[in-house]
Amino acid sequence: MTSLLPYGARWRVQHRVQASFLNIRMARKYHNIQDTESRQLVHELLSSSSDFAAIFYRYSSSLIFTLAYGKRIAHGDQQELKAFADLVEEVLQEVDGNFIVDSFPILDHLPRCIAPWKERGRRLYRKQAVLFQKFMAEASKTGSWNWTKAAFRLADVLHVDKEELSFIIGVLIEAAHTTPMVLEVFVMASILHQDAVLRAQRELDVVVGLDRLPAVEDLPRLPYVNAFVREVFRWRPITPGGMVHATIEEDEYMGYRIPKGATVVANHWSLDLDGDLFEHPHEFKPERWIENPNLPESAFGFGRRVCPGQHLGRSSVLLIVARILWAYDMDYHYENGERQDIDPWDMTQGPDSRPSPFKAAFRVRSSGHQEVIEKEWRRAEKDVDVLLDQAASL
Repeated sequence: MTSLLPYGARWRVQHRVQASFLNIRMARKYHNIQDTESRQLVHELLSSSSDFAAIFYRYSSSLIFTLAYGKRIAHGDQQELKAFADLVEEVLQEVDGNFIVDSFPILDHLPRCIAPWKERGRRLYRKQAVLFQKFMAEASKTGSWNWTKAAFRLADVLHVDKEELSFIIGVLIEAAHTTPMVLEVFVMASILHQDAVLRAQRELDVVVGLDRLPAVEDLPRLPYVNAFVREVFRWRPITPGGMVHATIEEDEYMGYRIPKGATVVANHWSLDLDGDLFEHPHEFKPERWIENPNLPESAFGFGRRVCPGQHLGRSSVLLIVARILWAYDMDYHYENGERQDIDPWDMTQGPDSRPSPFKAAFRVRSSGHQEVIEKEWRRAEKDVDVLLDQAASL
């Protein structure tokens, strides 16, 4: 995984490949694919909102799978989606279960017979390699442009073998699980803070109107919706410990000596809920970002280790949030007449953190909104080759 490689020549090569199709200029080329996938998501919520987490996961996975391998994940039960979901779950369990080895690297010198994580890691690596290379081989035969084909051209220059190249692309698909987590936080915040939702909806109604979905071109003209998304990222960090860093030379901070090679954990939870930076940090207040647009953000990391997919990830979340707020009111779920409360502090534990499973009620705002949702999904371009050729030609 690129994000866990030590800084050096190999990391720079892998980062260069990923940045070649994830930089801000390239990310703008993918708006048409985001448009189609988000239209489907908003349409699916009309009939299947009880399973909103699965809808979010299909959206994020299909967006990245389309770009990486030239194939849409149009249905939540597709084999490709299940294969990646199972793999991500296994990887996260392994990372979480072996935290002590990461904390005390000397344990990795133990012989294999008393270090069972080594054999599990080897098996998991081979499982990933087989799956990644299978999808990469299929992507190379498609008729349209995709990340795999673009990466092959770079690989010839950078001398990256096919197995490593398959991981450079494949781990980006695995990372697609983070966007649904952010969207789950968005739903939770929307239910708990209806006043913020109403303010965002008023802005959307004025800027966008009632006869179409918000478009990418509208987003710069929606300051409160943008602030809403920034607050979602801050209010509940989904990677509370961030990605670990390491010092490349000895350093000193506040009188503490930090040896060369020491592991440094950036506590995103502490950074994002710092009362010295954010007034009333535990409150969900999108307006704080309008009052002070220069507040620090850490959702995508920082420095040379900043997430290479930050531009695509941020724009994907922003478009979905704008469209859901435009289309739906979100409220508590009721069972047998009893409201199912949501605990805003009930988050899963591990390298990633998401709201513990909860139910929500999505109600389309009006019959006119529903007509627009259905019309725009009917009109959406669904041919993956057309979408990718459009992106490649921009």
